[in-house]
Amino acid sequence: MNKRFFIFKGLILSFLTFSLSFSSPAWAGEMTPVRIAVIPVIDTLPLFVAQAEGLFAKAGLEVKLIPVTSAPERDQMLQAEQADGTLNELLSVMLFNRSAIRMQAVRYGLMATAENPHFF
Repeated sequence: MNKRFFIFKGLILSFLTFSLSFSSPAWAGEMTPVRIAVIPVIDTLPLFVAQAEGLFAKAGLEVKLIPVTSAPERDQMLQAEQADGTLNELLSVMLFNRSAIRMQAVRYGLMATAENPHFF
């Protein structure tokens, strides 16, 4: 990577940090609760650990983990706007957005490889 790329990336990151500091109520000391629907799978364990260790509060976030028993129940909560987010697979995101974009994937945790496929 060249030096100009890192300078550009640094400027963009600085601009975003500066602009968010004035627009986000969490930075002003107000806690905006975020409701996360979680299904009983091992992939959600880090969310419970972060809550138990107070990591969300340290980051200025109020997070409420809402246990659900199944993916259909989770999807119903999202459609009814009783949850703000969830740990989900990309296929479900695409199906949820089939008529209009209402959900956005912000990060992926696992990727299928030749040695470790997700589905056969």
